[in-house]
Amino acid sequence: MKTLAKSILTLMIGMVLAGQAQAQAGIADNPKYGPNSLSRVECAKNLSLTDQYTKQKNYKDSIGPWRWTYENCPQESKNIYLDGVKIMKGFVKTNKKDEALKEAYIDTLMMVYDKRIEYYKQEGNVRGRQGIDLLRYRKHELEKINGYLTKSIELQKNKSADAVIVSHMQVNAHLFKQQKLEAAKVIDIFISSSETLDYRALNGKSSKSKDRSVKAKISLEKIFTESGAATKEALTAVYQPQFEATPNDVELLKKIIQFLGKADGGSETEFYINVTETLIALEPSAKAFSDAAEMFLKRQEFKKAIGYYDKAIELEADTTRKANYYYTVGYYYNIKMNNPQKARSYAKKAIELKPDWGKPYILIGLAYAGSSKTCKNGDNVDGPAVFWVAVDMFVKAKKVDPSVEAEADGHIATYSKYYPNNEEAFFFGIKKGDKYKVGCWINATTTARF
Repeated sequence: MKTLAKSILTLMIGMVLAGQAQAQAGIADNPKYGPNSLSRVECAKNLSLTDQYTKQKNYKDSIGPWRWTYENCPQESKNIYLDGVKIMKGFVKTNKKDEALKEAYIDTLMMVYDKRIEYYKQEGNVRGRQGIDLLRYRKHELEKINGYLTKSIELQKNKSADAVIVSHMQVNAHLFKQQKLEAAKVIDIFISSSETLDYRALNGKSSKSKDRSVKAKISLEKIFTESGAATKEALTAVYQPQFEATPNDVELLKKIIQFLGKADGGSETEFYINVTETLIALEPSAKAFSDAAEMFLKRQEFKKAIGYYDKAIELEADTTRKANYYYTVGYYYNIKMNNPQKARSYAKKAIELKPDWGKPYILIGLAYAGSSKTCKNGDNVDGPAVFWVAVDMFVKAKKVDPSVEAEADGHIATYSKYYPNNEEAFFFGIKKGDKYKVGCWINATTTARF
């Protein structure tokens, strides 16, 4: 046994010595270490030094051993390129006041990315990182940046990093503003990018990664809507063929409404109206009806708007929103449809749901005040007396809701000037402080004052 152990020990020592001799002679025929490399021992030593200094962010001491490994054993470890990126970024930061030196380090940074792809592939991932860094340091090189990011997305597809997708959208938005890209292309990029982020938000490996994709989608939409490419004409050209092909695609309809609605004049187009009414038919809801009502208000189609608000009221479960719908309908009945009776009816329904809200009382007061001419009658004082009941409503409004006090006081000051005068009241046997019932359509009792 001792003889066997001695033989094994002798063999191991011989292997070590042979390895050392080989190291000293160099391993020129092994491409892993480069054509002029010295030995794996030297590579390992310099790689270790690079790693230690880089972790400490001591880039001044790390660059020497890093450069040695980069030049002599470029395939020793992927860490050469991971550390190289950190080192170059560190020097870009510390030399930001020396423009020439800073630019030289940026050039080297780009070269490190290229070499990593050459030796370790993974081009899709690496091009994305390269594009983001070039965007950080050289925003003016938009076409080059776009080339890196586009290549990354083409290769990564649904695995594309959120930051790469958002940066790609940002770059293309700038290219559009510089008139180097058509609006339709920006829209295509937005659509495909949205689909990728939707996929990532649904299929992410963790809730954290899913949340990142959701936030990235918000950023993407903001960039797109602010790009100037999302005009009503461009959006219609892109989405109308899709709508005609799949008119029952609810998600598509919502997407069209969302983006066309944000475009200047988009919600006023016939295409938008058609899509909105199609969606309502497929998915009736209070919000869908109220959105449609607002759309028709913008088009000055008040009768149709009121019809949609009525449908929203039927489906709305939230008391506050329902009261708001009632008030809005009453408001437009009064100022646009010349129907103060309907205005009061809807305002009263709003008050039933929200009795401490002053605005409906003000609406009723204005409906009364606007009826002075139609209620004027030679047999009574109803014409000017409507201002008594109008002011009653304004007083009631600020009593139940102090937030409307200033508005109510303004109306009181305006309309109290038109009270009946003493002569008119005396002719009909009315004295100050008497109870008086205003007839016409109003039928409300008030107190005479002059």
